[in-house]
Amino acid sequence: MKIASIMNTRIHRIAPEESFEQVLRAMRDMPSRLLHVVDSHGKLLGVISSYDVLKAMLPFYVDANLAKALGDEEAFIRRALEENRALTARELMTSGCAALAEDSHFLEAEALFKEREINALPVLDDQGRSVGEVTRKAVLTRFIDILGAPRRNA
Repeated sequence: MKIASIMNTRIHRIAPEESFEQVLRAMRDMPSRLLHVVDSHGKLLGVISSYDVLKAMLPFYVDANLAKALGDEEAFIRRALEENRALTARELMTSGCAALAEDSHFLEAEALFKEREINALPVLDDQGRSVGEVTRKAVLTRFIDILGAPRRNA
């Protein structure tokens, strides 16, 4: 089975010069796991995940114990936003990330998920343009469908 048959085509694309606040707005309601950073021709430059944004917002020295001790978490978050306001999508994105072609086999996706310890991959057309995303959940659902497991009635 090809990736094109299980990928999500409802993805959100953003230009590399978009601001940190624009990234946050885009991520709030995006229908996919990754924010696709693309050039003016739609070619994928990189992706931004929730992890990328949270890594920028939460300093490396904040561990679970220190997080418990924070008195005013809203003030901490607002200060973190101010400190990161100048960041652009290009600075937040992960470039050189693994990607799949539309005609890749769905098992290739799971192999990459396992190798890279990730849960979502961008899907590109033959010109390198971002056209979709495949998740580990989509691969699992395909496995379940192959096994013929009946759906649960709601």
